[in-house]
Amino acid sequence: MARRILPVLLLLAALGASGCTALRALLGDVTKPELTFKRLELSGLSFDAATLGVVYEIDNPYEIPIEIARVDYRLAVEGTRVFEGSPNQGVRIPAGRSREIVFPARVRYAEIARVAKSIFTKQKLGWQASGTLGVDTPVGVVSFPLSKSGTFDRPDLPEVRIAAIRAPRVTASGAELRVALDLVNTNPFPVPIEAIQYGLQLNGRKVGSGNVRNVDLGAGKRRRVELPLQVGFGGAASAVKDLIAGEPTNVRLAGSFDFGALQGPLDVAKRLTLDR
Repeated sequence: MARRILPVLLLLAALGASGCTALRALLGDVTKPELTFKRLELSGLSFDAATLGVVYEIDNPYEIPIEIARVDYRLAVEGTRVFEGSPNQGVRIPAGRSREIVFPARVRYAEIARVAKSIFTKQKLGWQASGTLGVDTPVGVVSFPLSKSGTFDRPDLPEVRIAAIRAPRVTASGAELRVALDLVNTNPFPVPIEAIQYGLQLNGRKVGSGNVRNVDLGAGKRRRVELPLQVGFGGAASAVKDLIAGEPTNVRLAGSFDFGALQGPLDVAKRLTLDR
């Protein structure tokens, strides 16, 4: 069809404005480009950010190149707009060919209040692209709506397991305890933990608290971390003394992981005896 119309295109183009009007009337909706959503690309993944690429494909049915004339593009994550603008303006699509157009946006989780507060309570994060795309063609500028939504995976918290508890030092007034945690990073990128804040309970009684800082986990890596505490033989004396005496004890750690502007929960328990 495009080959039969090409001579007419050239003739009407030479006629100026009247030719353009006749051209549009002649072609109608027969030969127009097509815009198709292809996929969402994820790149530049880290624990605090991701680069999203919303990919569309434009099909050019003409025997001459066409060009993107205007773009009005917005991207929202969890209902919060993270990008708006006019990327890819001026991109040319060769004659009779298709070309993928990528609309990128950098998403920093900490800058989205709703995400920062609830990111670890969700399995996936929702995104929505909207706007319009104008393509300059032989029949004038053809506009296409940009409207697509979906989800993408959020970063995972480290898997946590209490491995052991020991008391390297015991005095008449209390003891130094060390709880060994095994952490596993299941993400394909490093997880920098700025701090682990924790409180220790023995048989349901809180006996102490503390924090450790700068615990980095490599992509897909496992690491053991020791959490130190100083506990006294005070209000929870019986629980501490039973643990030190070798009695099986319910050990629980509750607190948080601090990942810069993001914070994730820590809550893990195990029944065990003191490691000698």
